[in-house]
Amino acid sequence: MPIRILLIIIIFWVNGLVGQSPNYAIQQHERQWKEYTTFQRMELISYCDFLYEKEQYDRAILGMFQFLYLFPGDSLEAVITYRIANSYLATGKNDEAHDYYNRTLALTDSTADLHRLAWHRSLSILVAENRYDSVLTLLTTADDPFDITVRGYVHLHRLEWEAARQAFKAAEASFNSPYYSRQLRPLFEALDGVRRLPRRNKPLTVLSALIPGGGFAYLGNRESAAAALATVTGLGIAAYFYRDEPAVMVPIALTGLAVYGGSFWKATSSVRSTNIANQRSYIEYIIRRYPVQRLIALDEPDLF
Repeated sequence: MPIRILLIIIIFWVNGLVGQSPNYAIQQHERQWKEYTTFQRMELISYCDFLYEKEQYDRAILGMFQFLYLFPGDSLEAVITYRIANSYLATGKNDEAHDYYNRTLALTDSTADLHRLAWHRSLSILVAENRYDSVLTLLTTADDPFDITVRGYVHLHRLEWEAARQAFKAAEASFNSPYYSRQLRPLFEALDGVRRLPRRNKPLTVLSALIPGGGFAYLGNRESAAAALATVTGLGIAAYFYRDEPAVMVPIALTGLAVYGGSFWKATSSVRSTNIANQRSYIEYIIRRYPVQRLIALDEPDLF
């Protein structure tokens, strides 16, 4: 083979290698970068998940914000946003939690479990803040059985017994499940129990209040009863000892009569508020014992 032809072949071969090397280098760098970012993503997810599970919510929030910044539009964006809301809620920052639950709602389909979880968490904030009118406005036309159940709980908080019963009946019919019927049964029993709560009546309160502190004792307010009895009795004894000194005895006696009259009026005017307080105490116990969350049978989302 002539030397000239051999040189031409070598030149073409070298040119081919040089022409291919930039493409090869670019592909190699892209592959390495992809592997690096995938590794970085998994490390950050593991870090956030660890902090969240350990209830180190402030640090978890920072990590999750970093994730959203580094990986916008990621497949876990909705779950991360939901966990940020949960973390804010756990640290008592209700406004921020409510905001991120709403962001979760915007990122998810209305039929998704995560959407429903965020929705009910958002409602729970309103209930916890006693914003009952807002909740009822949101749920006026609700047909989801969980939403109807929440509406029933709001009526419980407001001591609206018949409205609560109707809501729970509607929820039971919508659930149409023996399981949920069993879960709702204690609430119907609690509503029946309200009627059996001991009630104080005004005539007996008036009769009891004729004795210093007696009205408070009948209403179950032992501290006020003891204070009224001790004060009136003490002033009465003092007035007796100073019976020969009108200038001293009269102010003491008038003070005793004022305390007696004030305790009589206070006790007799507290009958209704005492009955309402007893009902509220009872129903709050029921709500703590049978929280609405036990009816929301949805699993919390995982990151893995």
